[in-house]
Amino acid sequence: MIREPVALLTAACIALASTPAAAAPKVKPPTEEQIQAYLADKPEAARPLFRQAMTGGDRNQVLYLMRAGLVSMDAGDFRSAAEALDQALAKIELVYSNNPSADKARSKFVKEAVKDFKGEGYERSMAYYYRGVLYLHEGDYDNARASFMSAQLQDQWAEDTQYASDFALMDVLSGWASQCAGDPGLASEFYSKASEKSADISIPAAGDRVLMLAEVGRSPEKWADGKYQENLRYKSNAGTGPSGVTFRLGDSDIFGRPGESLYRQASTRGGREVDTILAGKASFKNTTAGMAQGAGQAAMMAVQQANTMQSYGNYSGANTMAYAGLAMGAFGLLSAAASSAAKPQADTRYWDNLPESLVFATSPPLGAFGQIEYRSGESVVATTLLEPRPDPRGTCSISWSRDPAGYAVPEVAPNSELKKKS
Repeated sequence: MIREPVALLTAACIALASTPAAAAPKVKPPTEEQIQAYLADKPEAARPLFRQAMTGGDRNQVLYLMRAGLVSMDAGDFRSAAEALDQALAKIELVYSNNPSADKARSKFVKEAVKDFKGEGYERSMAYYYRGVLYLHEGDYDNARASFMSAQLQDQWAEDTQYASDFALMDVLSGWASQCAGDPGLASEFYSKASEKSADISIPAAGDRVLMLAEVGRSPEKWADGKYQENLRYKSNAGTGPSGVTFRLGDSDIFGRPGESLYRQASTRGGREVDTILAGKASFKNTTAGMAQGAGQAAMMAVQQANTMQSYGNYSGANTMAYAGLAMGAFGLLSAAASSAAKPQADTRYWDNLPESLVFATSPPLGAFGQIEYRSGESVVATTLLEPRPDPRGTCSISWSRDPAGYAVPEVAPNSELKKKS
């Protein structure tokens, strides 16, 4: 009876070491026959990525669906692209929507790189952007506008913080969808929002009916530094692709106007730089680790004093000291658990076949065919066919293209494989 509090206190101090983690439930992998059936109608270039999305588990599924969707668009298979993006967006919306359930899901207490990938704000915005482009091809202007509005919303979300949305191109495209849907009043509202975000953004004329989108350069890259690798940083790939785009349609040369730099979108939130968005988690981890260490030391001192009091027959004092030590030990356990649970290591996986920047132009109908020139200074470095596709309504046409150098994508996404513990 007398020794019980002392024994409990000693056990609590020993327990500060670790607590075993619960095993994750096992999921039965798909058979090769199921995989082949799934891949049968997918474009050949995207099949390795669709395979990864199907077989690689939830952790990287959204990343591979995003990559596969864009490769499918490159291949001209818009049906497969829409399927991949719809699956990715369904998972994104579970976490990054404007509702309490999504707020709860944006937890600090999960290691970034172990979470199911949902992407940073600019990546999620681009998933909605591409889905909106596909809706424009279908002439589904209501869903196109909703997609571009969702892209603008995603621009404001960080892990657990909201920032001002400043992706002006998404407002332009929301306005374009409204203009093509026959709602000039709503189009004007979106164009005004775009101009407020960016004074230099190009606004379509009322008589324009052709939208030309082009993409150049390579995606910004993610990397991390800091004591816990908690500082998420970005490397710009500006200058890796063409410096300008000219759309030659009919007898007209239309110069592409800047739409957005994805590096700017990645490295800023609401117009300010954010290189260390996980710094709060690192500070929390340091603080709770220090609290756990201090509480553990105090508990051990209480063990020694309780044992000393007990050896001199001061059983009442020993019990009091033991119970006080138990309280400190329990506090230490909680602090240690909180410190261990706060995983500030930044997630450096990224959507690598995104472009560096978006270019666009609009015009009245000028012809059925033309050419897109990707330029570096005065030199033409690549050309592609310009063939604006009219929507089923015959109201507007759209051309979407990418610098051919941006098509290449490795089978394994950057930084997507977990490091094995040595």
